[in-house]
Amino acid sequence: MSRLRPLFLPLLILASMLCVTWLVWDHEQQNSRKALRSQFDFLLRETVSHVEQRMAGYDQMLRGVQGLFATTGGMDSDNFHDYIDALQLDVNFSGIQAIGFIESVPGALKKTHIAAMRRRVASNYAIKPEGQRKTYTPVVQVEPDVGGNLALSGLDQWPDPVRRSAMEKARDSGMPAISGLLQVAVESEADAQPGFVMYLPIYARGEQHDNVAARRAHLAGWVFAVFHMHNLMASLYGERPSGVDLAIYDDVEPSPEALLYGSIGGAAQPSAIAADEYLVVAGHTWMFSMRTKDDFYARFGRNAKSLIVIAGTSLSLLLALLAWLLANGRARAVGLATTMTRELHKQIEEYEVVQKRMVQSDKALEESNRKLEVLSTTDALTGLANRRHFDEVLALEQARHARSGAKLSLILLDIDHFKAFNDNYGHVKGDECLRLVGRILSECAIRPADLAARYGGEEFACILPETDNSGAVIIAEKIRRGIEALAIPHKASSAAKCVTASFGVITPPCTAGQPADEILVKVDELLYRAKSSGRNRVEFVAHDIALASPHEPSLPG
Repeated sequence: MSRLRPLFLPLLILASMLCVTWLVWDHEQQNSRKALRSQFDFLLRETVSHVEQRMAGYDQMLRGVQGLFATTGGMDSDNFHDYIDALQLDVNFSGIQAIGFIESVPGALKKTHIAAMRRRVASNYAIKPEGQRKTYTPVVQVEPDVGGNLALSGLDQWPDPVRRSAMEKARDSGMPAISGLLQVAVESEADAQPGFVMYLPIYARGEQHDNVAARRAHLAGWVFAVFHMHNLMASLYGERPSGVDLAIYDDVEPSPEALLYGSIGGAAQPSAIAADEYLVVAGHTWMFSMRTKDDFYARFGRNAKSLIVIAGTSLSLLLALLAWLLANGRARAVGLATTMTRELHKQIEEYEVVQKRMVQSDKALEESNRKLEVLSTTDALTGLANRRHFDEVLALEQARHARSGAKLSLILLDIDHFKAFNDNYGHVKGDECLRLVGRILSECAIRPADLAARYGGEEFACILPETDNSGAVIIAEKIRRGIEALAIPHKASSAAKCVTASFGVITPPCTAGQPADEILVKVDELLYRAKSSGRNRVEFVAHDIALASPHEPSLPG
C-alpha cells in the first residue's frame, strides 16, 4: 500500500481531466451537428427558392407570348418566330426545350384546318394520332423547329390524360398550369428524358372570359413550353449542389415512377442528414428530397473535436505527470512545472482561439439563416410579401376564418395599362411605379394585422383579417385614391405620368374546406370586371354571400 500511495493523486488527476475532456468534446460534437443541420437546411431552402424563382420567370415569359396573340388577334407564323427568336431562349430562359402554339379545332372543322395548314406550313401536315374526336388540339407551330421538336407539329395533345389534365386546368382558370411527369424526346424518342409542359390559355379576341363557361366557349388554344428537368436544373447550378444527393418527385410521395430529377439510390448512412420540402408550381406539387453524402461533412464540418481530444489528453497527461513528480521529488519537479505551465497556457490560448472562431462561425450562420428567411418571404423590388408568403398566410387565415367565423376579406389590384407605361417610360420608371404602389399599400391602407403582397408583375393583393366587406371596400378606395394621386416625373416629358389601378374585393363565406383557388378566381373575376368597366374603380360583392351568387352594383371608381 505504501508503494501505491504516490500514484493515487496522479491517477485521480488523470481520470478527472479525461472526464473534463470528454465533456468538452461531447459539447463540441453537439454544436457541430447543429451547424451541419443548419447548413443542410440552407442548401435545401436555397434549391427550392431557385427553382421557384426560375418557374416564375417562365410564367412571365409565357404571358408575353400570350400577349402577342392577344394583340395580333391570331396566329402569325412569322411574328411568332421573330418574337421567340428575340427572347434568346438559350441565354435568358435556359432549360426550355421548345415553345409552341396549340389550336383548338372543333371536329367539324378538322378538314378545313388541315387544308389551311398544308397551304401555310407543310404539304404533309396531318393531325396525329388519327381518329374521330369531338375536338382536336394539334400543335400548329413550335420554336425552335429542330431536332425532336419537329415531331410535335400536328400532334394532338388532348388524348394524353396527363397533358389533358393540365390543359383543362389552364383553360378553366385562365392561369398557367403544368403537366405531370412526361418522357420528353431530345433528338428522338430513343433519348427521351423526364420533363413536363407548362400551358397558358388563349381566348378569342374581344370575347368575355370572366367565368368558366365563357372561357370554355371562347377558347382559341394554348401557348406552351416544353421542359427537360435535367436541363432546367443544370441551368441553375451547372451540376448538383455539392455534398448532397437531390431528387425531385412529381408527387407528394417518392417513387421511381414519379422521379423528375436526380436519384437517391442505395441505403442511407446512419449519420446522413435527410429532409423533404414541397413546392407548388402553377397549381402542381413537387417534392424535393435531399440527403447528405460523405463529402458534405468534409466540406462543412468543423475539426475542433480532434483538437479538443489532443489538447485535453495532453493536458491530462501533463498534469498527472506533474502530480507524480511532485509526489516523488519536489526539487526535480520545479523545473518541469515551469515548462508544463508554459505549455498549459499555450494549449489554453489555442483552445480559446478555437472557441472564439466557433462562436463567430455560429453567429455568421445564424445571420445567414435570418437573411435567407427574409429573402424567401419578401419581394425584392417593393419590400412587400412575395406570392409564396401570401399563399401561406392566406391558407392559415382561411383555416382560422372557417374555424372561428371571424370576418376575412381579400383585395386584388392591378395597375392599369402598365405594359404601355413600361414601353413609353422604360423599365426603370416602371420599377419606380411598382415601388410607389407598394409604399402606398404599406403606409396608407394596411394595418399591422393585415398582409400586403406583390402577387406577380403589376398585381398586388391584401389579406384583411377581422374585416367585413364594407371595411374592405373603404380600404380599397383609400388605396385607389392614393395610387391615382401618384405623379411619376420623367426626364423626357415635361409632365408627370399619372397611374391608376383596378380593384376586386371579396369577403368569402365562412365555409370549411373551401379551396383558396376558388376565392382567388372569384376576386380575379371582380378585378377583370373593374377593368372591363373602365378601369380605376373598385368591384365588389355588396354583402357576404356564396361565391356562386351574382354580383351587386359596384362602387363608382
